[in-house]
Amino acid sequence: MISMFERHVAATPDAEAVVGGGVRLTYAELDALAERVAQALTADGSPTGSADPAVSVVAELHRPVAGALTAQEPVAIAVPPSAAMIAAVLGVLKAGGAYLPLHQAWPPARRSEILREAGVRFAVGALDDTVVAALAGGAPSAVAEAGGAEDALAYVIYTSGSTGTPKGVQVERGNVTALLSAVQSLVPVGPGDTVLCVSPLAFDMSVVDIFLPLCHGGRLVVATEDERLDPHALARLVDAYDVTFMVATPTMLGALVESGWAGRPGLRVGAGGEVLPGPLARALSTRVTEVWNVYGPTETTYAATFHQVTAADFDGPVPLGRPLAGARVAVCDADGNPVPTGETGEIVVGGTGVSRGYLGRPELTAERFTATPDGRCYRTGDLGRLRPDGVLEYLGRADGQVKVNGLRIELGEIESVLAAVPGAGQVAAAVRGDRLAAYCTGAADPAALLAHARTLLPAYMVPAAVTRVAALPLLPNGKTDRDALPWRVALPLPEPADPDSAVPDPVTSAVGRIWQDLLGVPAAPEDDFVDAGGSSLMLYRLRNRFHTEFGVTIPMRDLLDHSTIAQQARLIEKGLTDARR
Repeated sequence: MISMFERHVAATPDAEAVVGGGVRLTYAELDALAERVAQALTADGSPTGSADPAVSVVAELHRPVAGALTAQEPVAIAVPPSAAMIAAVLGVLKAGGAYLPLHQAWPPARRSEILREAGVRFAVGALDDTVVAALAGGAPSAVAEAGGAEDALAYVIYTSGSTGTPKGVQVERGNVTALLSAVQSLVPVGPGDTVLCVSPLAFDMSVVDIFLPLCHGGRLVVATEDERLDPHALARLVDAYDVTFMVATPTMLGALVESGWAGRPGLRVGAGGEVLPGPLARALSTRVTEVWNVYGPTETTYAATFHQVTAADFDGPVPLGRPLAGARVAVCDADGNPVPTGETGEIVVGGTGVSRGYLGRPELTAERFTATPDGRCYRTGDLGRLRPDGVLEYLGRADGQVKVNGLRIELGEIESVLAAVPGAGQVAAAVRGDRLAAYCTGAADPAALLAHARTLLPAYMVPAAVTRVAALPLLPNGKTDRDALPWRVALPLPEPADPDSAVPDPVTSAVGRIWQDLLGVPAAPEDDFVDAGGSSLMLYRLRNRFHTEFGVTIPMRDLLDHSTIAQQARLIEKGLTDARR
């Protein structure tokens, strides 16, 4: 990975390498900044900082004790999406370490838990005191010795865990190199190409975004957090930088289409992380040059199959396609034996993308990663079938793992967190439409369960509501029958209106009506959008409805920061006033 990048540093030092966060860096400048990060990590003592925002990553290096980074040691990165974030990633790899992303939106308790479990001693980026306190002060975490450069650890990405705690997937450099080679053979990227990175570093889609262009002489454009949340801003980035390749979730691509994006000739789009619906595939195909459906869990280094969308895919869920070069895909029964063509079974992935396993979880690694005569394989838990032409189709999950708005969630983790609240009783979680819902049998206040969840879970894993039920329905095997749980969840309802209170103004009334259209329940002016059951996808739709009805475009960040009906009505009024000036 690093040697591929450094070859382009030597060959085209003055070519633009990365743009992001208001900073543009050439290959030579990016390499120099990455070297500074690497030197700071390998030095036996605290580094000296710099006021230059482009090199602030060096000043934000946290180390609880003096000492140098050891080979393959995880280094936490909490740098916002920017050119500096890319330099931090490259710097960790140059120093021989493995980067471990920490998302700024995660609650401090979750970030601290991850740091403790991984035994992280070094972190780069802005961290609050409680998270810094979780950094290990002793010996480096135990990581298996590598057999060579390609066997060394590249990154550790934490995903939701069914036991109530997240689990760290260890991906080696050779896994990434093989992935890049396979993707490059299908969607070539080189000098003159620009790749747009819209995925957070903690989401493994970012691996292709970052390394495909930088290892093949292209340019990388990093969307900031605000730009990532705004489909209109993403459309502007695509046009401004003549983007030729991007990968995003169907949720994000759907928001782009709904925003009125006209598309761009020459753009190749990958859709991954969740099921790609046929109608969205059709809409994208009229706007870009190529559409690819991408499938693969984090444990198999992001992608195991690619499928180029054709008109034959428009009438149903788009198939997952055929294995990437170096990957092996089989559909197996409970004993691990391949099932006949056309029959349903568990998707099992082998080959060059199969990762090392879970950090510090040997039992879980042994359960999900198995040895076969053809090599090591990963049991995905996904159900699928092979068509007679060898194309793989996705048919759902065999366990409690779900995807909501492109994000991987273990329902068991939500259930474990909620069950820890005194009086919660039995707890179950399920997906209802594009929302998460939870159910409890105890006398605990549902609001208390949600408040507890917000302290430990990222926002995308917090249920829209908790509903009390008399008992959890069971399947014959004794497991919870999630499908039998109520579909009409008890979303928070507004307090009865005071008859003496003032009638809401027209804009506030209109915003309330739009909320009710999207959420399916009435809401009061002071209700919070997320607490009322809103999701990230609904927020995109809310913004588009405001644009259609009022003719104003409100930044996504403003909608996140002003999340009640009353606050959003004021934003719209301000936009209308500004437009009249």
